[in-house]
Amino acid sequence: MLYLNYKHMADLDRVKQRIEHLRAKINHHNYLYYVLDSPEISDAEYDALMRELKGLEEQYPQFLTPDSPTQRVGAAPVEAFGVVEHPYPLPKWILYQLIFLTATNYAILKLQIYGGLEQGKTTDRAPQDGDKPP
Repeated sequence: MLYLNYKHMADLDRVKQRIEHLRAKINHHNYLYYVLDSPEISDAEYDALMRELKGLEEQYPQFLTPDSPTQRVGAAPVEAFGVVEHPYPLPKWILYQLIFLTATNYAILKLQIYGGLEQGKTTDRAPQDGDKPP
């Protein structure tokens, strides 16, 4: 019985080492891709690394950490873009207007495509997502 505990501990150590190796490798490739814009591996290879790491973290949740690549999206902002400070904050009412105008423009575009506004026709129903253009 004592042998099984030691064997189990050795297996857990190997799992932890593999997880740490995968995290380091993925972080390296994130840096190459997002910061240097010079990827070394294909998207499929990257996805395989992420799937393996996610699977191990699901199987061994005691090794899951908040800084794992599976717990975040993308990478840190690229410093080359710099920081822009605006002299005045954007008022909320302008944001609400932008949201309203975007929704209105989308509705008009949808009507033009599916409802025939360019021909001067009107439609008796709103276009649905499954509708085909004329």
